[in-house]
Amino acid sequence: MEDYQYQPLISGDHRIRLVKLDQGEKTGVITCSVIQCPLSAVPEYEAVSYCWGDPREQTQVVCDGKILNVPLNLRKFLLRTRAKGRQRTLWIDSICVNQADDDEKASQVREMHQVYRRASRTLIWLGPDSENSTLGIQFALWLSKLSAASEAEKKTWRYWWGKNWECYGISLRQWAAFFELFERPWFSRAWTVQEAVLSSNAWITCGDNAISWSALVGALLFSFTDQSWIFEFYGTTKMNTLLWLYHSQAELANGTKRFHYEILARHRQSEAFDLRDTVFAFRGLSGHASFEEYNIIPNYKHNAETLFTELAVATLSQASNLDFLSIPRLQSSEDPLNLPSWVPDWSCRAPLCCSFLQLELGGATSRQLTPYNATKGSLYHPIIDDETKCVKTPLHLFGYTVGRITTQSKCWDLQDTKGFQSITKQAIVLQKNQVLVNDWRAVALADTSSEDDPYVTGETVYDAMWQTCVAGIFANGNKEKTAKTYSRFESRQRILRIIPRLELQDYLWPWMLVVLVGHILRLLGIANPEMEFRTSVSFMINRRLFRTDNGYMGLGPAIAEVGDYVVLVKGARMPFIVRPRGKLWELMGDGYLHGAMSGRLWNEEKCHLMLFR
Repeated sequence: MEDYQYQPLISGDHRIRLVKLDQGEKTGVITCSVIQCPLSAVPEYEAVSYCWGDPREQTQVVCDGKILNVPLNLRKFLLRTRAKGRQRTLWIDSICVNQADDDEKASQVREMHQVYRRASRTLIWLGPDSENSTLGIQFALWLSKLSAASEAEKKTWRYWWGKNWECYGISLRQWAAFFELFERPWFSRAWTVQEAVLSSNAWITCGDNAISWSALVGALLFSFTDQSWIFEFYGTTKMNTLLWLYHSQAELANGTKRFHYEILARHRQSEAFDLRDTVFAFRGLSGHASFEEYNIIPNYKHNAETLFTELAVATLSQASNLDFLSIPRLQSSEDPLNLPSWVPDWSCRAPLCCSFLQLELGGATSRQLTPYNATKGSLYHPIIDDETKCVKTPLHLFGYTVGRITTQSKCWDLQDTKGFQSITKQAIVLQKNQVLVNDWRAVALADTSSEDDPYVTGETVYDAMWQTCVAGIFANGNKEKTAKTYSRFESRQRILRIIPRLELQDYLWPWMLVVLVGHILRLLGIANPEMEFRTSVSFMINRRLFRTDNGYMGLGPAIAEVGDYVVLVKGARMPFIVRPRGKLWELMGDGYLHGAMSGRLWNEEKCHLMLFR
């Protein structure tokens, strides 16, 4: 049988292909046909969202009587779908887009958001059944039902029983099965964000089970708001990804507009086999207008390094501030891209690190989200090259040094809390965290005799320390409440510091005892200070605490080193951590410098040209 040959899409109108899947059994040869139609006049169809998997793993379908290779992960979905007893009209990217034609692929990617908007339904395929998938979806439906309960229903004994008994019990297999669903590869794929967010009627299928996207989101939010205790025992590494996906969906519903780099920062944990898709996959979200304005158009003829650099150049060429440079600089330990230090590597997913400016939440378009103003509202004026009409490279900035890092802590690594967290696992996490807590405290107290000693601002070192840990961002804007949260944590720390004094820190049983006591107190209505602390110090994750030669304390990037400089630059709300490289500078990332975030150290007359490679 001959190989299938794509016919070029007819020009003159935005056209797509649709696949008509023939009905059949759950086994055997899969047959289908492909049609072309204008996007403006498509028949009713369903869009399919799935994870391609390893592109080398292929299977075959018979398309218009000829052989077409498709991702292996698609086979079981097609067999399941065609067994419903009728022909189905579908949009499936691996069949409807000629993947060997870069020009067509780029053209179709530009219209992808319309494809999912116009679909009557989006079918999200998580994969075949597993041991617990049926139980997980059934429990998600139950949680969703509780989340949708009316105020009258919440007063009934049935609701009370469901919330306080059927959901309450760490040994319940349902919770484990529920969280296992989110470990499916679909939830980490870059393209699935747009596919789920843009769909007005999305359904998740896993084997023969199905649940609406809205019901699954409702179940997840209910677990956060009404069953938050469960995250001490169960967790998923995809939790941030899921919350940002929900946030993007809400923004689209509200008509909120964002800068392109805010959207890219938000979904940076998503992965794509083609590194360029870590940018192109998010064009259809609330930053779509910004992608168009900055001429960030799908083009698969340029490599990822060129794409990322051109995106940064286009952004900075039109900027009046340097918020873009506050995107955390992440570096891959394996085969890193060759990029200037001021160009974010969007393909680098780990380690997780939230931006100080809360760009993920829209901190560039909604600047009131953060109180930082280290350069008193100064403006950035790009130095434009006469030939390219873009910013000159090396990047020309104007600023000056305000300190040098003399000591710094270990990097605050995010502990692995995937799956069921037994008392033993919780004790191991606590033990590791305690090493970091003691290390950070030692750095904060460097060159001081007591935490009650005065800091450079006049407050105590203790007050400077806890405010640095939260990067000056207080819960609900309430400094007093945040101070009390940290005070409870510190009171607990005074007890835990007894363990190393007794030289018991290398044994696990003392930490298990602490964990058990914490759970007993929670049952009595007393919150765990450890969990309160973790939820309030997200800026510490994958950063270091440092002290400078002039007595300041701050948070810097994981890649910072002793000897790096802290600089203030015109147009930047945050200080930057930089490293001298001959006559040039390397940007390591932005930082928080306690006492300097409102312009205390800013003097524009000190600024001089600094070239960043």
